[in-house]
Amino acid sequence: MLKKMVLLSSLASVLFLLGCGKSLEKDVVGKWAYEMSIPMDDKEIAGQIILKCVSNFLPNKSLNHDCNMKASGSMKDGNSMIEMQWRLRATGDWTVTDKTVYVKTIDGKFEPTMSSVKGDPISNKYMLEKIQKRIESPFIKDQTATYVTVSNDGKKWVYETEVEKKKVIVTATKQ
Repeated sequence: MLKKMVLLSSLASVLFLLGCGKSLEKDVVGKWAYEMSIPMDDKEIAGQIILKCVSNFLPNKSLNHDCNMKASGSMKDGNSMIEMQWRLRATGDWTVTDKTVYVKTIDGKFEPTMSSVKGDPISNKYMLEKIQKRIESPFIKDQTATYVTVSNDGKKWVYETEVEKKKVIVTATKQ
C-alpha cells in the first residue's frame, strides 16, 4: 500500500511539473516589457547598463527584441565619464523546459544613438568600436540566455537570468 501511495505521489508530481512547463509555454507567448540594470566593472570601466526592452514571444517559438540601452560609467583612469546609448533589435528562438525559458539569439543589430566622454561626442572610431564590443557581448549571435522563472501569473513574469556572470532578477509585464 505504501509503495502504491509513493508511486501515485511521484506520478502526480511529474504530471504537475509537466503541466507547469506547458502553462509557462502558453503564458510566455505575447509582448513583454521589462527593464534591467546590469553593473559594469572590469579593468577599464565601472558603471552600469540600463536596458529597457519589449520582447515579443511568438506562438511559432520565434521572438524579437526591441530595446533601448544606455551605458554610463567612468574610466578607471579617474577622469573620463562615458555615456552611450543604443537601440538594439534582435531576433531569436525560444523553448521551455519546466520553469526555464531558453532564448537563443539568431541575429541582432546595434544602432548607436549617442556617445560622449565628459559630455563631448566621441569621435575616436577605435574607442567606439572597443566600447561597443564590450556592450554587445550579451547579445552575440548564437548565444543562449536562460530565464529561470521565479513567479508567473500570465501578466507579470519574474525571472532570473545571468549577464556578465552576474545573476539579475527581471520583472516583465505583459503588454
